[in-house]
Amino acid sequence: MITNNRIKIKVFGANELIPPLEVFDFVSNGGAEIGQSGSYYWKGKSQACQFFSSVPFGMTANELNAWIDHGGGKELWNKLSAQFNVISFQSANTGVQMGGWFNKEITNIVFMGMGEPFLNYLQVINAAKLFNHRDGINLSSQRITISTVGIIPKIKQYSEEGHKYKLAISLNSNHQSQRVQIMPISKIHSINDLIKSVWYYHKKSKRLATFANMAALVSLEPDFCFSILTSCIYFCIILS
Repeated sequence: MITNNRIKIKVFGANELIPPLEVFDFVSNGGAEIGQSGSYYWKGKSQACQFFSSVPFGMTANELNAWIDHGGGKELWNKLSAQFNVISFQSANTGVQMGGWFNKEITNIVFMGMGEPFLNYLQVINAAKLFNHRDGINLSSQRITISTVGIIPKIKQYSEEGHKYKLAISLNSNHQSQRVQIMPISKIHSINDLIKSVWYYHKKSKRLATFANMAALVSLEPDFCFSILTSCIYFCIILS
């Protein structure tokens, strides 16, 4: 109604036309007239792209809006974007995000600890794709590990989708009663079913899974070690 039908917009979600991290190139090359994404994804094109979104220790949302709209930021953004045959507009603001500068190169990433990664499956997979993508962090898929306490439906989904990132299982114990005490969510997924799902992963991917035991929480009895070794042969096992 605003344009009196002179402009018609059809919205496509990620992967309908192209993968989400290829929006910039698609618009730049004339594949679409407009695309929406975050400027920090395009640091592979120019490091300066990041300054028009969130950067570690950077501006707040209001400060960024003020700089772009009233402090000369829009002019700098247009100059940068013109190199790639696009014009940039601010359509949203994610606000301050976690991040940092580090004096050592980050070479490995593990999704674990603060919540169960496979209960936040889509977001974790998307983050892993960003870390792996050539215009993202550009880490090898074999330097990215996703750890789970054993969410069996998601292990099977992960196997079916053929992701190349490493899979780790935080087993904690091979005794079901002990697993439930340590992580109550284990009540839903038995140790036997978990082992079967990891075998399924191995069959589908031809890759090894890592079983990690947190010895600080569980005393290692001889039958514990023997059971793990006999039931999980062909898998990489870490007792930490």
